[in-house]
Amino acid sequence: MLAYNNLNNITNIIIFTTKISKVEERIVLVDDGRVVLTHIEGFDQYLEPGIPWGSVCLVVGGPGTLKTTFTFSLLYNNVKLKNLKGLYISLEQSKESLLTNMAKLGLDEINNESLEIADYGTLRLMLKKALEKSKKDLSTQLKPGEAKGLIDSSNQNMEDSKVGINWLDDIQKLIRDRVEFGDVNLVVLDSLNGLYALAEFTNARKELFHFFGFLRAINVTSFLIVESLANSQKIGECGVEHFLSDGIFELGIIEDREPMRYIQVKKIRGIAHDMNKYAFKVENGMRVWGKLIDTRRPS
Repeated sequence: MLAYNNLNNITNIIIFTTKISKVEERIVLVDDGRVVLTHIEGFDQYLEPGIPWGSVCLVVGGPGTLKTTFTFSLLYNNVKLKNLKGLYISLEQSKESLLTNMAKLGLDEINNESLEIADYGTLRLMLKKALEKSKKDLSTQLKPGEAKGLIDSSNQNMEDSKVGINWLDDIQKLIRDRVEFGDVNLVVLDSLNGLYALAEFTNARKELFHFFGFLRAINVTSFLIVESLANSQKIGECGVEHFLSDGIFELGIIEDREPMRYIQVKKIRGIAHDMNKYAFKVENGMRVWGKLIDTRRPS
């Protein structure tokens, strides 16, 4: 069975809310670089001194484990408390749906200039317009017959689900643009599975390697959500995501007498971190009640 550690005298409660974390506002140096804190009350002490700046982290879990809530809370808190700028790319949920669900947890009053949300519909329209413009610019350099054929072909591609867009390249261009011209510091991709469904990979492992390298090179701290099957040890569809990443946060559900959600830091390069599982429930925010101890014995 699973039991709480000192359930009646818990001091390390972790809450995912809009309240200011008790962790001191500070910049800590790790290998001469800044770190990112979650500003989730009671949680950052297990990440001391913090997530090294520029890390590429996976947020892994099955359906209903609150991966979106965790990553959005992290961006929201850092925008509010540290004046950082975030980009949340949602390939599976509309901006309106995301904001509605987050508002129910008190994560509202968002400054769109500091925390941009780009959903699939917005991205598709934006990239479609960019593609149309590039086609039009190119058509002015061609003969009338050639231009007509090019535009007709382009219009046919627009009816396709991918509208002639290279999703992997164009998402990188979006991130680079927001970093260079919008001073974005934190990026969330929700989700890596959605990118796999949209992008046409020719060599997934190689292209994923370069994508992770791109995120490090532009000096942002990024969080990539990965949907996994319940009780599965596999992380990602390519089988290399956990090796390429700098950090892994696992959110899951333990089926016992009463199902419990938990969060666990499985990996963060460069720091010695706590690896225990901490249970949480949704009660006026996400609250971790205490460390889980697995008291089951093998038969």
